[in-house]
Amino acid sequence: TGVQTCALPISLTPGMLLKYINNLTARCEQHGYTRSSVYMACAAVSYFHRGAGLPDPTEHELVRRLKHAASRILGKGGKQQTPLTGRDMQKLYEAQAGRGMDELVFLMQIAGMKDGLLRWDDACKVRFGDILVYTDHMRVFIWMSKTDQHRKGAWVIWNRSRDPWCAYNLFSRVIEHFSTVWDRMSAGAKQVWAGGRRGGTGWSARQGVAAVQPARLDDVPFLCRTATVAGGVIMPLPALVPYDVFVARFRAWLGGVGLRAEAYCTHSMRRGGATELYKQGTDVDIIMEQGRWRCQRTMRSYIGWEEGITQRVRRMQNGVLDAGASGGTAQSEETREEEEETKIGRAHV
Repeated sequence: TGVQTCALPISLTPGMLLKYINNLTARCEQHGYTRSSVYMACAAVSYFHRGAGLPDPTEHELVRRLKHAASRILGKGGKQQTPLTGRDMQKLYEAQAGRGMDELVFLMQIAGMKDGLLRWDDACKVRFGDILVYTDHMRVFIWMSKTDQHRKGAWVIWNRSRDPWCAYNLFSRVIEHFSTVWDRMSAGAKQVWAGGRRGGTGWSARQGVAAVQPARLDDVPFLCRTATVAGGVIMPLPALVPYDVFVARFRAWLGGVGLRAEAYCTHSMRRGGATELYKQGTDVDIIMEQGRWRCQRTMRSYIGWEEGITQRVRRMQNGVLDAGASGGTAQSEETREEEEETKIGRAHV
């Protein structure tokens, strides 16, 4: 609405946009950012020009070519983070789960990002109220992500398993504890906790949270901080845990179980979850939908190269066996996909 009612809309010519993309690419390369920064910037320019009824400069041929060149320059990105495997998650659980509720909350956050293939920015926007509990799975609503340029939102799944370190089981334990403590708190204690009292000393005020001050557990961030409240029990704070604090604690835990901590970061959970699904033989389309990837090539770059090679060798061997049984020739997965695309193209012609 703001764009449509603007009296003097600001439009970019293709030449101005070319200079902007060139400078943005140089900055991304300098700071180690990926090509998604360029894509998001161009998508924003296109959205506002279309909304204002102005010519879209991103449709210009030179702009398209420069975007492609920026993609090639920034496509490799930085050093890939080591995937967090199921075995790594088991080690963390066995080392930390019995220590207390604060450790259990942190384990839940790690497992949730891994099982849901969440980016850090995605997880920061999730609230407890965005998680729906079912008998065999949980559905988590992601309000926005970098691949959701039109902010439509998406659902991801936490499947229930027998492993006590899966996101479903950990979240069930944590929310049961928080709900029990919450029901026992008085109305005044809840108000102080939410920081809603004028001049009060609630957690929101003390932590510098001046935006939304939740008055119920549904509004608490999934990546929340925790603290000991009256009675010596652990409760979540209506504030996000800082990124550097999360990473420092995560790496300290990994180092404590004998892993090379510096090779891991917040994207290790997303890569580990994708690798686990691929290892289990999950359909590629389902993995792409869970991780909200648009391109299969991008999705495959998240899968540990050892697992990727192992699975492709197995499929090739199965293809050889099938071809021998039928008297035909073996075909790789890529070859079959190319033939299917060719058939579809010929059918359209």
